[in-house]
Amino acid sequence: NATGASIVVTPTTNTCYSVIGTAFGGCSATAVKCVSVGISPTVTVSGPSTVCAVGNSTLTASGASTYSWLSSGITTSTRVVSNSASTCYSVIGFQTGCSVVGVYCSTVGALPTYDLGITSKTVCLGSSATFSALSSCNYSWSNGSASNTMNVIPTNTGVTVYSVVISHSLNNCTRTGSVTV
Repeated sequence: NATGASIVVTPTTNTCYSVIGTAFGGCSATAVKCVSVGISPTVTVSGPSTVCAVGNSTLTASGASTYSWLSSGITTSTRVVSNSASTCYSVIGFQTGCSVVGVYCSTVGALPTYDLGITSKTVCLGSSATFSALSSCNYSWSNGSASNTMNVIPTNTGVTVYSVVISHSLNNCTRTGSVTV
């Protein structure tokens, strides 16, 4: 029981409160106020933890009924972001009148740097040509070689293009180069 014009309540379930007011002269009246208790959402945001410094990534919020991504005006559960810099994104999740903020932070990995040196050679049939990619990364040449050098021996006349995918060993970011024989 409390006395006074107002009270502070902290219900854990839906609860109705009543108050009896008594005026001068002994007249009284009863008022009832019911409070619905909302369930706070648990908002999580998923997306790639490390991204390469090109393109975009999609972030997905879950755990609430509706969403509002801060500083963007986006009100869907998903959001596309640029992979241009390491940054954090915040989203408010709403459910039954309650709200919680979820945060996602990404780390942008560096693209591998490389130097293919000479990217075009004329080679006679039966002779060989060696191409090298100078970098401390992982390599995958289109002829199956997995080292930083590729040796080719042309078996027909004409132009052949060999490509190489160079991936950074720390963050799996890739770049593609090519050489022509």
